[in-house]
Amino acid sequence: GAMVASIGVICMGDGLKGVVLIGAGLICAGLSILMFFGCNATTKGVLMLTKNIAVWIKSFFAKGVTDNE
Repeated sequence: GAMVASIGVICMGDGLKGVVLIGAGLICAGLSILMFFGCNATTKGVLMLTKNIAVWIKSFFAKGVTDNE
């Protein structure tokens, strides 16, 4: 949004604010790329933790089951 707004600000004659908005937009874009990789790794970890907890809980219920048929 800051990148698009900077065009309007520059056209209205306030070049310094427009340049600051361009810089802010580039910083936010770079941070969002880095945050994507961090969130991706965190999501994988949470999914593995959830699976392990579900298997642990299931082991309490399936403890006495045997295949003697």
